[in-house]
Amino acid sequence: MIETVISEAAVIAGLTVLAEARWPDASVAEPEPLPGFVYSSFSPLVAATAGRCLSRWYGAAPVPPGEGARVALILASVRGDVVIARAIAQRVDGGGRMPPLLFSQSVANAVLGHIAALWGIGGPLLCTSPVTDPQADALALAASVLADGDADTALVVLAEPACTAGEQDRSHALLVRLRPGERRAGQPAGITKTARGSENRSGKEMSVEIRQVDHVELYVGDAQQMTFYLCHAFDFEVLGQGSVAGQRSVLLGQGDIRLLLTSGLRADQPATGYVQRHGDGVATIGLRTDDAEKAFTEAVQRGARAIAQPRVWKRYDGSEVVTASVSGFGDVNHRFVQRREGEAFLPGAIDEPTSGPGPGGGKLLQTVDHFAVCVPAGELVTTVAYYQRVFGFAQIFEERIEVGIQAMDSKVVQDPSGTVTLTIIAPDLTRQPGQIDDFLSSHEGAGVQHIAFSTAEIATAVTTFTKRGVRFLSTPSSYYDGIERRLGQVGMPMDRLRAGNILVDRDHWGEMFQIFTESAFVRRTLFFELIERHGALTFGTNNIKALYEAKERERTQTTVGA
Repeated sequence: MIETVISEAAVIAGLTVLAEARWPDASVAEPEPLPGFVYSSFSPLVAATAGRCLSRWYGAAPVPPGEGARVALILASVRGDVVIARAIAQRVDGGGRMPPLLFSQSVANAVLGHIAALWGIGGPLLCTSPVTDPQADALALAASVLADGDADTALVVLAEPACTAGEQDRSHALLVRLRPGERRAGQPAGITKTARGSENRSGKEMSVEIRQVDHVELYVGDAQQMTFYLCHAFDFEVLGQGSVAGQRSVLLGQGDIRLLLTSGLRADQPATGYVQRHGDGVATIGLRTDDAEKAFTEAVQRGARAIAQPRVWKRYDGSEVVTASVSGFGDVNHRFVQRREGEAFLPGAIDEPTSGPGPGGGKLLQTVDHFAVCVPAGELVTTVAYYQRVFGFAQIFEERIEVGIQAMDSKVVQDPSGTVTLTIIAPDLTRQPGQIDDFLSSHEGAGVQHIAFSTAEIATAVTTFTKRGVRFLSTPSSYYDGIERRLGQVGMPMDRLRAGNILVDRDHWGEMFQIFTESAFVRRTLFFELIERHGALTFGTNNIKALYEAKERERTQTTVGA
């Protein structure tokens, strides 16, 4: 089962999710009784879920002065308070008088008024009974209210009461704001909180002006051996070699992708310690920016840990590059890189014997599409909040994936330019351990589980790389039997999909084709994804279950063969 919690609705509506809360929640007791609301659990459920969501962003009630007047409350429910509706119907049908408390509760805005009074909220109060997708309709309404300038943030509460035996009341609250650039022309940017206790304006001034993924540095035990594998198997080219901080590095390239493979030469060097703790893996994600020193300073002021102070790299021919590094997640750091287009990689450190733009045409891999990051249970929300606070990223997507007796939660954050994307995943410890738990154990902590490379010819890439020894995860025949029923006709012949074990999915913007490699690393941690997008913007919701099951098969086979 795959439960898409925020899914594409927030993306379509142009919203950023600031905080959320759900019911049922195993960590929280039953909603407390609400004075003046009797007979039914509907209003107490709405108030409790709304309160938990607001407290996760603002702290204890009320909302700080000056902000409450710019918060809207929206309640969406298909069924509404059916218990109260039935009680009223019974009284009226029996010729009785409607009690005042029942009349009050029959007005859905009553519970919103209670929430507004408790939290000091003065924005619009709206109720809706959606006719299609409750989540999409409610978030679209929130986006409209925010875009019109009636509020800066909106609390959206979706609530459905239980109607049959064994069914549970369910509620989901989301505190949202418009993503930068979505506000209508002429409307002022509002004040929104990016971290408890600090206020910043939403918009471009919050970003560190990240332009793209500049490079990915992998710490490996043997840079030469890894160079041979990536060049032979995936057609990367060696662009340069050199020494950074006394460590041995090889620069590889393909399309706009740059991989820096670094090995320690002594026991006290960073790469040596990293490999000893985690095995081969991603150590640094380089972020291209217009001003590396400014980005570094802002990131540290917002809570990042300084890893490497700003440094200017120069070469005899006038090439000049500025770098500075800050903490990311686990032992993975971010290196801000300031360089002009076509500038050398690290002048004076990496010797690039051939000048020019890098690898020529005919290559199958183009860019880094996204990173999948595994973090320990309990660190998902804090990691997302860190990227929002420090780097100005927005949360654009969220999913809960349940496969049999295992489960994991995932949130996606993205920089304002839309070119740097992290899919952050955490296991559910209330369920049986699975592949995410295995990664965290083998890697000894948080890290990059896979790097997704974009391609314009995924079928050709799979055929080519398979001939070169790359092993891709297999897909059961039953997956392809259901594609036309699930998606209709797709943009690649079914026989090519089956032959290549290629996955396909579709969102509101188009199609995507995906495939994942087996891990070629000793600890079976890092692997790669190939993705071909035809307009699609999301991450293959319907394919996540297929990936999870494929990794479980690989995990089982590895365990049996051990």
